[in-house]
Amino acid sequence: MSPSHRTVVQINMADPKKWHVIMNNIKNLHRAFDGDIEIEVVAFGQGVGLLLKNVDYVEGMREELMQLGVGFSICRNTLNAKGMTPDDFLPGVSVVPSGVAEIVKKQEQGWTYLSL
Repeated sequence: MSPSHRTVVQINMADPKKWHVIMNNIKNLHRAFDGDIEIEVVAFGQGVGLLLKNVDYVEGMREELMQLGVGFSICRNTLNAKGMTPDDFLPGVSVVPSGVAEIVKKQEQGWTYLSL
């Protein structure tokens, strides 16, 4: 059975303190719906730093959210612009052609959009 709620979350800034707040908000959102929610985090621009390997500041939180079923995507356009590859990022992170377009597609499919 698919979840009753679906939410896409945008991350496009490089501030680790804000990443921490965003991750807490996502965790609280998951808890508020007793897990009856699908959450996809779309990172682009400076936000892709959140999902780099060896980012200690939020490392445990990222893995905890992944275990809860939260999906994480990074923008191919950003990777190309920064000369990065998917291997630079955590296992399980997917690559989408455009972060902004992914958010638009999800909204068109009825997902709730959060820019925290």
